[in-house]
Amino acid sequence: MADLLQTVSPRALSPDIHRREKPNIPASEKLAYPVPEACALAGFSRSKLYELISSGELRTVKRAGRRLVLRTDLTAFLAGEAA
Repeated sequence: MADLLQTVSPRALSPDIHRREKPNIPASEKLAYPVPEACALAGFSRSKLYELISSGELRTVKRAGRRLVLRTDLTAFLAGEAA
């Protein structure tokens, strides 16, 4: 048994603190969506979504280097309300 413990690294025995699993949060509960997810939810192509963003019709925020579409802004846009 002692030989086995010597051959296994201590890192293999402890949980991998560097790997984070993404929580499985339903889209309806998320506060913001990355562009690909917003495209899928709204049924737009990526280029169409960026067109709406650049024209000011759809607002986004940039956090930690990622462009996000807030859920409230996406639902308002789809409901026909002004951004």
